[in-house]
Amino acid sequence: MIDVKNEPIVVWGLHPVEEFLRHCPQAVSEIFAIPSFGRKKVQKKLLSLATNKGVKIRQQANLTLVGVLPGAVHQGVAARVKPVWYDTMDAVLEENGSGQGLFVACDQVTDPQNLGAIIRSCAAFGVKAVILPERSSAKITGTVVKASAGTIIHVKVCLVKNLADTLADMRRKGISVAGLAAEGKAQLWNHDLSLPLVLVAGAEGKGLRFLIKKRCDVLLRIPCMPYVESLNVSAAVSVALYEVIRQNIAGSQVAG
Repeated sequence: MIDVKNEPIVVWGLHPVEEFLRHCPQAVSEIFAIPSFGRKKVQKKLLSLATNKGVKIRQQANLTLVGVLPGAVHQGVAARVKPVWYDTMDAVLEENGSGQGLFVACDQVTDPQNLGAIIRSCAAFGVKAVILPERSSAKITGTVVKASAGTIIHVKVCLVKNLADTLADMRRKGISVAGLAAEGKAQLWNHDLSLPLVLVAGAEGKGLRFLIKKRCDVLLRIPCMPYVESLNVSAAVSVALYEVIRQNIAGSQVAG
């Protein structure tokens, strides 16, 4: 059985590859570029960055031969990287013992594009970790990394055996658990979203499972116009994270 926490993956696209080279070059084992790559200024800049970081560059006419998915928008470049984003819940919680941690848990989100978009929002709003169940969830692949624009290296990913048990443990540690649900009784912006907090997002179409809802302190809804039942899961997470940060920044300014 492959250990996903240690098995390298192939990522592609200018932004993802550049993010790794700039912020985590030690994770990049090699770069693959099509023969014409390097003619444009932005391409030359990336190749120069790779050379300066001591990363090997290989010409590869067909990037699907090294792991890029057929039809993927790779922009002529890919990289093999180590999965440096994984961490354990214990380590993440210990590191964020100050009580200011913000987390996002995904309950069986299976679409890699959605997961990548969620991770990108998490990076933008300073989320400490994305929590994923080991089963019935999208895995971190090149597609997810591309959808995150490479920002996954700024967010820890914790794989857990049982998401319900993990949320219960976080509650015992004083972390509020707020589920995003269209049927939620509380409106997002009318509820106190003080940190530490974990936002829980449900599966596409199905929403949160019953047991996961039971582990939440509150179910929050994002009010929409009557003709829109709910938001896409990645859009809902982005809106919710913005409101969390807005409230906590406002609170800190008042306290100051």
